[in-house]
Amino acid sequence: MTLQRRTALSLIAGLAFVTGCWNLPFRTEGDAPFGPDRGLERKTVESKEPPSRLVAVDGTVCLVSGSRYAGVEPGDRVLCDWRPRGR
Repeated sequence: MTLQRRTALSLIAGLAFVTGCWNLPFRTEGDAPFGPDRGLERKTVESKEPPSRLVAVDGTVCLVSGSRYAGVEPGDRVLCDWRPRGR
């Protein structure tokens, strides 16, 4: 593959990534949520409830895959779609 072709493919891949991520609802703690009581944000995990529930320090919960659950420890900051407990 020529250098020009690799450069063009890299630019196309980069643009696809940026435009694909452009509208994701990333936010940080303290920002307004993107819906009633929920949103994609990074929070500190306080505890874990088997088989797949993470509990943040503010009491919100996030359901994750088994492999992600196994890789998270209390005290880790995790980007997830946190929701109020019981919903």
